Amino acid sequence: MTHEIHRGDRRSLLRRLAALCIVGGLLVCPPAVQAESSKEYKLKAEFLYNFAKFVSWPDDALGPNGEPIVFCLVGDGPIHTLLDELMEGREVKNRGIQVRAIESSEFLSDCHVLFAPTDTDELAAPLLESAKSRSVLTVGESDSFYDAGGIIRFILSGGRLRFDVNAYAASTVNLKISSQLLKLARVVQQ
Repeated sequence: MTHEIHRGDRRSLLRRLAALCIVGGLLVCPPAVQAESSKEYKLKAEFLYNFAKFVSWPDDALGPNGEPIVFCLVGDGPIHTLLDELMEGREVKNRGIQVRAIESSEFLSDCHVLFAPTDTDELAAPLLESAKSRSVLTVGESDSFYDAGGIIRFILSGGRLRFDVNAYAASTVNLKISSQLLKLARVVQQ
């Protein structure tokens, strides 16, 4: 009996293995899984950059002109290096970009965008709670992050990276999300 794995099935299998490696904390992942995971995080890094371009912060939230937009990452996972490389030389709202890894809310005061990978849910919970009193665009991967008030959640749907937006959560921290970005969302909660 021969088993053939079709291209779509192979991608789906690689995605599931990548999720297991990331979520399960496996130390050794097959090279194909590492490549798929890297591709996914490159795409997520691009999304994060573009999300920031389509969000408006209150004037006092960004600080004086010349100060950078700060992307904070919970923990120090695979997306950190990719985001650092992607942001080099780029701007958002005529401001440079800085990328930081954080693990506690004491460093949240300078953040404008907060990204929490799935494997950081325990660290992210207090950060998300603290972010509710600041104008921080919170982006995560898990249902629990989104259900606790995260603004944007990444979703793998039909083999594509999509996102959901909690417009209500954004409005409670005085962030305005462009209608162009909302049109691209899979689900928008009002």
